[in-house]
Amino acid sequence: MLLGRYRDDEPIEFQGWKNKFGDRLMINFRTVHGSKGLEAEYVFVLNVIQGTRGFPSQIQDDPTLQLAMPAPETFPFAEERRLFYVAMTRARKQVRFYTSLSNPSQFLIELSKKID
Repeated sequence: MLLGRYRDDEPIEFQGWKNKFGDRLMINFRTVHGSKGLEAEYVFVLNVIQGTRGFPSQIQDDPTLQLAMPAPETFPFAEERRLFYVAMTRARKQVRFYTSLSNPSQFLIELSKKID
């Protein structure tokens, strides 16, 4: 299962991979939101980079959304962290993150510090 933060994270080559390997592998692309409740042996989380459309997304929520919340979140990127947890826990055997060495997600930096 390939997971993206957004629908347009689907790789351009995705349909070609399905055509080429579909008789041997079950390959799916989903958004992380769309993967809730699903599992796969291997999960590949795409576009795990720092930036506006990376993971965590740094697009600001509309302030009117805060009206529906009882109290604003105090932890940075709390909702994005929950979503990242969903992505990581879809894998039964292995999860892999695809990032850029020059611009990795702060979530990956935090994870690597926990491992060291």
